[in-house]
Amino acid sequence: ENVRFIVEEMFRLTLEGKSQYEVAKCFNTMGYATGMVYYKTGRIYRQDGDPQWNKGTISKMLTNRAYTGTLVQGVKQQNLAKGMKQQFVDESQHIIYENAHEPIISKKDFEKVLQGRSNRLKNYAFGAEMHNFERDYENRYKGLIFNNATGKELYRRTRIYGINHDRLYYSFQNDTCTGKIDNEVRVFIMERDLDKAMSEKVAEFITKATSKTKLIERVSIKFDENIDELNKDIFKLKAKIEKEEIFIQKAYEDYSLGKLDRETYSLKREIALSHIATINNEVIAIEQVVKDLERDKKTSIKWIKDVFSAKKVEKLPADLIHSLVEKIIVYGNHNFEIIFKFNMDSLMGDVKDE
Repeated sequence: ENVRFIVEEMFRLTLEGKSQYEVAKCFNTMGYATGMVYYKTGRIYRQDGDPQWNKGTISKMLTNRAYTGTLVQGVKQQNLAKGMKQQFVDESQHIIYENAHEPIISKKDFEKVLQGRSNRLKNYAFGAEMHNFERDYENRYKGLIFNNATGKELYRRTRIYGINHDRLYYSFQNDTCTGKIDNEVRVFIMERDLDKAMSEKVAEFITKATSKTKLIERVSIKFDENIDELNKDIFKLKAKIEKEEIFIQKAYEDYSLGKLDRETYSLKREIALSHIATINNEVIAIEQVVKDLERDKKTSIKWIKDVFSAKKVEKLPADLIHSLVEKIIVYGNHNFEIIFKFNMDSLMGDVKDE
């Protein structure tokens, strides 16, 4: 009831012809708190650091029939026993309860808003009939591309170029028209530029390595040498544990023969056990490093094989991209940096062309 006026104002502005972007901008300017902030804190007005309204939130609220007093259930379903993830259900299967609670918006106004949204979409340039281009719907770089300024992921969008708008390309960009007071600076990178850079990086690595077999052999040797050194350290530490155990045994023998009193024996035993516990912790830590190196060795070899499998491939498949790349950072002026899961130069070490 405290925020009823915000919902009413949202629908009123929409019926007056305001877009979702304009409504979000208005609410942010007025300083209204978002629904989530209100439910968590009870605050009606936004404070510094609180999230702002955006057009997506406005869209969800404008299409929510709960504001007309109607309760809708069964919108989503899942079946864990059958391995079915949560998914939306067809509207015909929704469970609807009319007049479940007092309405905030009349059904007449709600339908007007829905009709207005539908009409606006038909007249919207990007809501027109799809261009007759061959499309590539797979987002091979999903979850890998981030805006350096904000740390947020960039999303794949279509871009149409050409004198007669006869060419379609894909780009990764941020959303700069959300309705927030301070919109982000626009950042984007073309997918074709990423593909070109990936292909060139792979070709450069293969040129330096020249031989997959020899590179795998040398990388394996580097890992094995490190593992061997650590295993030697483990052997030495276990020898120390053995000495401490012998010390305890000798102290017990002296105690049994009456050469040591109980208090002295207990003290020596306690000190030795403390040493053993400390050494055991060191052994466990080094053994974990050995396991990590063995895992990294397998991962490195697979990574090298994946790189060589991408030889002369202009457009790498998604599984290969995700196998090779940690993330891609996009800066201003369409500059970007590809961060691989392994540093190519350090992986090769001092490998020379042969």
